[in-house]
Amino acid sequence: MRRICKYCGKAYEGAPGGSCCPDCAAARRRTSLRLRTCAVCGSSFVGGPSARYCPGCRAEIKRERERIYKRRGSARKLGSTDICAVCGKPYTVMSGNQKYCPDCADEAIQEADRAKSRAWYLEHTTPDERRRVRQTAAAPIPCAVCGKLFVPTAPSITCSPACSAALHKRSAAAWERDHRAQRNEYHKQRIQEREATMTPEEYAAYRERINERARGNHRKKREENKEDSHHDK
Repeated sequence: MRRICKYCGKAYEGAPGGSCCPDCAAARRRTSLRLRTCAVCGSSFVGGPSARYCPGCRAEIKRERERIYKRRGSARKLGSTDICAVCGKPYTVMSGNQKYCPDCADEAIQEADRAKSRAWYLEHTTPDERRRVRQTAAAPIPCAVCGKLFVPTAPSITCSPACSAALHKRSAAAWERDHRAQRNEYHKQRIQEREATMTPEEYAAYRERINERARGNHRKKREENKEDSHHDK
């Protein structure tokens, strides 16, 4: 389905539920940095899912925490040993907030960021908003039958049920034209298999029905030809 990326505006082929192109999706997966709002001053800044403060407010809060640390001291001494929250192995404490050993830290922090991103997404969006984003990303395409531009809401290439029926009829006629010999051979084989299972009486009745239908079609065609001749006079 033809879509328009909500980030770069480029048209691309994607699923009905998509709203950004593969390039932008890959770029956003490489980093969790997004535009955030500072919880103190309300200004906008770029940060990860855990970032709550802009650089200016963050520096002031950090200075205040350092003053508290100097007065109170840390519960864990730097250089002491603690247990990794993921693998359970001991590690050397390098900072007050450290919870993981160096081997587990990168993946554990990324997973925590992903969980926070999902929670934020669910909290700050609604089904109607997500539906509106998907609809906005839809690009108009020409109808395969009438050529009119329309925005598809499903994986369809026709603008209406009437055009869909016309396309189906056209496709069926094209298939019939390209596979006529194959179809005739198939039906011929089916008839032969059915006739092989009939008794002589059943076969005679079956042939009589076929002949009667053929005679009826012949009479109907002859009457139509007579009416056409009468109208021509």
